Amino acid sequence: MQWYEMSTEEVFKTLDTKESGLSSQRAKERLQKEGANLLRAKEAASAVTLFFMQFKNPLIIILIFGVFLSAYSGHTIDAIAISVIILINVLIGFVQEVNM
Repeated sequence: MQWYEMSTEEVFKTLDTKESGLSSQRAKERLQKEGANLLRAKEAASAVTLFFMQFKNPLIIILIFGVFLSAYSGHTIDAIAISVIILINVLIGFVQEVNM
């Protein structure tokens, strides 16, 4: 049975508590038995991972396709310009992610 399906009395009974909460003694016992109620910190992604994650952006993927299309059709200057735009966008995104 899910918690939201239980009545208040059933929840109190299951958790071995009452509406006024735990006594100080019972809270200390639970703290020793269960440990502190803390969330685990997420592992930080490496700088290399953060950099390459910037290329998962759909706009960047479209622009990369545009680079190849421009280069294939002989528009080298356009391909270089789009590549510079991609690089600037990726670097800005990377810096923002690192500073978070």
